[in-house]
Amino acid sequence: MKLFKFISSLFLLFLFFGCGRSSIDQNRLYFRFGETPKTIDPAFVVDVTEGELAVKIFSGLVRFNDNLKIVPELAQSFIVSIDGLSINFTLKKDLKFSDGSSLKATNVLSSWKRILNPKNPSPRKWVLENIKGAKDYLAKKTDNLSGFIIKDDLNFKIILEKPFSPFLSLLTMPAASIVKEISDNKATSLIGAGPYVIEHFQRDQYISIKPNKHYYSGKGTRPDITFKIIPEDASAVAMMSTGELDMIKIPRSQINYLKKQLKNHNFSQVAELNTYYLGFNHRKDYLDLNFRKACELAIDKQALINAVFGGNALVANTPVPPSLLSGISSKKPIIYNPEKAKEFLRKSKAYDKKLVFMVPSKKESISVAVIIQDQLKQIGASVELSISDWSAFKDNLNKGNGDIFYMSWWADYADAENFLFPTFYSKNTGSLGNRAFFKDKELDILLTKLQLESRKTKQNIILSDSLNILSQKLPWIPLCHRSSVYAVSKKISGFKAKPMYSMDKGLLLSIRKN
Repeated sequence: MKLFKFISSLFLLFLFFGCGRSSIDQNRLYFRFGETPKTIDPAFVVDVTEGELAVKIFSGLVRFNDNLKIVPELAQSFIVSIDGLSINFTLKKDLKFSDGSSLKATNVLSSWKRILNPKNPSPRKWVLENIKGAKDYLAKKTDNLSGFIIKDDLNFKIILEKPFSPFLSLLTMPAASIVKEISDNKATSLIGAGPYVIEHFQRDQYISIKPNKHYYSGKGTRPDITFKIIPEDASAVAMMSTGELDMIKIPRSQINYLKKQLKNHNFSQVAELNTYYLGFNHRKDYLDLNFRKACELAIDKQALINAVFGGNALVANTPVPPSLLSGISSKKPIIYNPEKAKEFLRKSKAYDKKLVFMVPSKKESISVAVIIQDQLKQIGASVELSISDWSAFKDNLNKGNGDIFYMSWWADYADAENFLFPTFYSKNTGSLGNRAFFKDKELDILLTKLQLESRKTKQNIILSDSLNILSQKLPWIPLCHRSSVYAVSKKISGFKAKPMYSMDKGLLLSIRKN
């Protein structure tokens, strides 16, 4: 029996990694992960690879559609009260977990209490902390979650401690997914209600998933998928060229090559919800507004985008991606003006100082930093690069070391607030997101109001005022919003690149029949 299992394992590996595509796997799609997800437990999912897999295995009450609007998923409907303090949810009828057991309102409660459980070291407790009674539950003052009121199997009400406009957006994150209550609390035992289930999980080699036959929509119509673990970009590109992969998010340096190489493929481009920026350490008083204005005028953003990203990015005029600023007039772009930049630099306290520019050791980040260093040098600024691995880089940022730094912010949820409150609110300095250590009382008041305001017109006024403060005081310089390009085999139907990982549930994927 052991010999049989060993031979079977070898056979499976040959299927997944063989040079050709055999007839036995024509109903399976092959995608790439750059690393093995550390977890798919919604309580602990924190990075993109983990999230991409988790959202296919688990589902929440709501999700973002392609227009970045919140729509029901497991919920049939939801109604937010006029004062923004409560939300009434109704679940879809006859929902089931992937094991066939029924999904009811009590499962939503137990899933969320699991995230908030003080014995569970989930880094995502903040997703649900705005529910009334959550803080007392976390502090072990009560065993109940008073803000979660169950009416019957399908209907329940959520009461918040105070109005919190991004709350529904937070519920689109993996942490708010519904899982079946289990006794051993191990991630390997978790049962979800997403469109897929785990079929095989071979660490550092592959992960295969198959359609969840109990999913409420399109039962069993989606293809099987295998994610091959391929750390090296060059290997992934080669496998895409030989047909061993059916889709790949193309490495930036390989976009033009693959577009020429893969004549018989489709290409899908999407503007992702991110902002890449040059940050200033506001603990250093010599990095004054004159210096920051000098940097703003000295950096040719479009030239940088063309040189490093092959043009696959938008010039950033604000910290918030434009797709999240509907109804708000866009800020006029700053015109590249090195002569004017020199005037501001001469007036700055940093004029004669040698500045430390902290950069993570990724090749692409270094390329960006070298260009910025050269552009600042042209106006007379002396900048020395300090390159370190990602862990050391973040540690230095969180401690407030260095003078300037190159960094990015990616959306956890599709809301402009997510690009402002974590990154600029005074109490969020360091690892919480405000790595510039920027503090402004007026902005703090506006960002607090933004979270309390549920009316879209009022939100837009607050957003506009907040962006005006940021453009005047320049806590950091937005550089660009990057896009991604996917190469897609023509055998795939229904694929559309998403601007945020949590939106890609693979719901419409299918294989074209010859």
